[in-house]
Amino acid sequence: MGGALMDDALTDDGLTDDDLCLLLAEVQRFQRKSVQPLAARPERTIDAAQLASLTRQATEFGLLNPHPATGSGIWEDTGGQGWVRFSSAALRTVAQAGAGVAFHFHQLALGDYVRRRLGRVCGPPSVVCLQGTFGLARYSLARLLKSKPLDDDDRAVLKDYFFTPDASEPKPLLFQAADDWHQLLVPCLDERCRLSWSAFARDDLDLQALPHSHGLNETLVWQWQPGDRPPRRLAAEHAAAGHEAGLATYLAAFQLNALALIAIAWGAVQQGYDKAREYAALRRQGGAPIQQHAAVRLMLARAAGVLRTVSLLCDRLACLPVARESLGTVVAVRGEAHDLLCAAANESLQTLGGAGYTCEAGLEKIVRDANHLRLLCGTPDELRMFLSEWENGA
Repeated sequence: MGGALMDDALTDDGLTDDDLCLLLAEVQRFQRKSVQPLAARPERTIDAAQLASLTRQATEFGLLNPHPATGSGIWEDTGGQGWVRFSSAALRTVAQAGAGVAFHFHQLALGDYVRRRLGRVCGPPSVVCLQGTFGLARYSLARLLKSKPLDDDDRAVLKDYFFTPDASEPKPLLFQAADDWHQLLVPCLDERCRLSWSAFARDDLDLQALPHSHGLNETLVWQWQPGDRPPRRLAAEHAAAGHEAGLATYLAAFQLNALALIAIAWGAVQQGYDKAREYAALRRQGGAPIQQHAAVRLMLARAAGVLRTVSLLCDRLACLPVARESLGTVVAVRGEAHDLLCAAANESLQTLGGAGYTCEAGLEKIVRDANHLRLLCGTPDELRMFLSEWENGA
């Protein structure tokens, strides 16, 4: 595999259907050749060195593109049609071998995307902190992104959610990422609730790596506790653009992040379903494979129905423009899809009976990963609260 193949698929009109098939075939080969062997023993976590090796390989053949030259990597806006479709499908493909690997690739690619939006075409590996300190800022985030008037409650909630450099007592920020990054990109809110972006060197941050809270064991939960003197912003990376540009960049990153979380969860659950189908064909009970028993058929059918439904939704969402008018639809789908995917993951686990709960089978990890992805950057109920305000007038 080589970067030239990924780059040559790019045309002036963006990515055609034939281009997408060609690129996704390369991603599939990478997944089978490089990711699957490392993830073959689900009771063993892919370590930092192995993850760094996968990142180098993904960069070499263009799945990740931190370079100034235009390619067709994940979340790389090529100016034409198809780039979101490819990115979503590529993450789904990688996640079918390792959800944590796919999430790591997404984080690095989203960092490159935000940096390009801010006028920086290259830089050190970066991750983006979108999640906020408390929940999803309830209704207030929707009001900010729709440029509605903000009241005192909105301002208070938003200052809990976003990093506020001028706050007298800065609150800690939590974000999920692997260990292979050097710069943190952060949306910042000033006293007037105007949004801008800043970049901070990792070495300048007072960071604590927290124990794995639930899933995505290949990554870490990082807590940054700003002190009385916030770290210096990297002047070359600081977004000098005004509030509207900062808001538009956040809205785009928020939408792409939502698409990624659905796609990665789908890939993980598809992997679990495939494992359950394989087990049900081999495990015999009462003189026949258990896949012939009505209860097992129903469990597998429910999982298959969810996977087909969410796959169609992923394809439809990936065709929407990355713009304000699409965000309500993306949030609505994500608010419903994760609960369905988590239920489907549990159906696959239950197909294995007690064996499904063992680390060696891999289903318990898939359930944990799906649950973890459901909680990042807005739980289903928080997304519904966001949507209720988003749908509330212009």
